[in-house]
Amino acid sequence: MSIEYINDVDEAFSLLSITYFLILFLFARSPVKQPQVNRYSSKDVTVVIPVYREDEGLFLDTVKSVASQGVRFVVIGDGCSSPYKEITSVLGGEFLEIPHSGKRRALAEGVKRVRTPLVLLLDSDTVVEQGGIEKLASKFDDSIGGITPLVEELTTSNSSVYLISKVLSFFRKLNNRVLSKNGGIMVLNGQCSLFKTDVILPFITSHEFLRTKEGFIGDDREITIFLKEKGYKVVQDEDVRVFTSPPRDFNSLLKQMTRWFRAGYYYYVQELKRKVTPNPIYYYVLSYWYLLPILLTIEYMYTGFDLGYHLIRTTEHILESQGNLGLPILSDLLAFKRALVIFSVRLIKMAKSEVTSFDIFLKLAYSIVDFIFLGVLISSMKTRIRDSIYVLSAFPVMFMSS
Repeated sequence: MSIEYINDVDEAFSLLSITYFLILFLFARSPVKQPQVNRYSSKDVTVVIPVYREDEGLFLDTVKSVASQGVRFVVIGDGCSSPYKEITSVLGGEFLEIPHSGKRRALAEGVKRVRTPLVLLLDSDTVVEQGGIEKLASKFDDSIGGITPLVEELTTSNSSVYLISKVLSFFRKLNNRVLSKNGGIMVLNGQCSLFKTDVILPFITSHEFLRTKEGFIGDDREITIFLKEKGYKVVQDEDVRVFTSPPRDFNSLLKQMTRWFRAGYYYYVQELKRKVTPNPIYYYVLSYWYLLPILLTIEYMYTGFDLGYHLIRTTEHILESQGNLGLPILSDLLAFKRALVIFSVRLIKMAKSEVTSFDIFLKLAYSIVDFIFLGVLISSMKTRIRDSIYVLSAFPVMFMSS
């Protein structure tokens, strides 16, 4: 792969990023706020809170923040009762326990019991600021299907996870500002969003919504897409804030991000297929989020010699743990191969010949030699099958990456 090609690709990626940040500069400088129309108030709102194995203290704070605002609220115990039932009863709410069947079913059972024009879907670890429900309700009009507040993170003892969550939240806020002004936000936050009851009730209790496999998140994104397809606006209002608990540790954060991205890619494809939001800036921002990491990964698989180097180092460590004899031989062989490849390619470049085909042939030949050598070396040592597979699979990947 030529240097000119790599430079062209880098310039293309740079242009994509410059365009993206220019869009942020144009649309994300000012906060998103909705006009107050005062058609509804907090008296027109019922809060539905599904709960499953939530921390008792967090749940208590959540329910207190709702009860203090004088609204009716219903807690759905998803296969759990104590202590949530007792807390709900003491604070004046209604509690319903159902067999454990996931968040979607719990939401559906809760919305069925709503008799007010508006329903607030609230996570059991999310605290609503005082007066927040009244503010959200006062900004609803006939054109709006759902409105979501600004979601911020509660402070935790794990400073690293809290910092990462804050950074992600900051970029999410900027992107929401752009999308709000170009077709509507991508998702009405599952932590807290206000909806028109008669609009979402048929959908949230339908087989289409409930049939998704348990454990696959995306209920909030699916509701958002449904509202857009029905012609309703989906908006955010930064005048109202709610505070949610970030993951407890880095492992939990990684699992959360994996779930988000898995659902995100699925619904990104759905939005493209169904043409939910006909706005070029909206789709450019979404495509930048979801496609750029994939394109960069593919590019680095072809141009990243670092990956190959680290795989070699890993292989050396595995072999070193099995015995001292194999390591010096392997190191010498790899050093010789690298030196020969570099020397040969330089000679070809000096002759102004085509590098690509010969370079691939050379790497392939020496990768096969390495592969055979490793096989012989591993078979002569008492190596576990799992480690043998890991070592042998490293070299095809190394060849592809380099």
